[in-house]
Amino acid sequence: MARTKGTTLGRLLYGGGDRYLPLDDRLLAHLQVVFGSKLRRQESFMLSVVDRSKGVPQRRALWFEAAIPLEFEFETDEHHTLNKEWLEELALAAASSHGVVIEHVPEPSSSTPNAAQPRTARAVRNARQSAAAADALPEEVVEAS
Repeated sequence: MARTKGTTLGRLLYGGGDRYLPLDDRLLAHLQVVFGSKLRRQESFMLSVVDRSKGVPQRRALWFEAAIPLEFEFETDEHHTLNKEWLEELALAAASSHGVVIEHVPEPSSSTPNAAQPRTARAVRNARQSAAAADALPEEVVEAS
């Protein structure tokens, strides 16, 4: 993801070694909560992002499961306020067949935290139609804020 004005850019390190995704620190903080919840329950899922770090947009999709080493590296030690609605939508998307699709990070002051994420919102709507997906929403995500 490209750095936008006023953002800090951390990294999601994947699989050990030098594979990583550059991601906004606010996004990383939200993903850390959702991923931790899913992986603690031994649930696997997909994450798709558009990586612009090499100058050319490149879609990357990664499969996550508990056996794959994962590290969240933040650019700063700032503690980000977590958006409850966004956490819920990310958790539902992770439970869907589409997985979590990140194209934009909503602004912190946005009253509709996922307005800029049509694919994630669509995945969430699909997940909500499934009783299994509704049961997959972890309590710790619902209560996080």
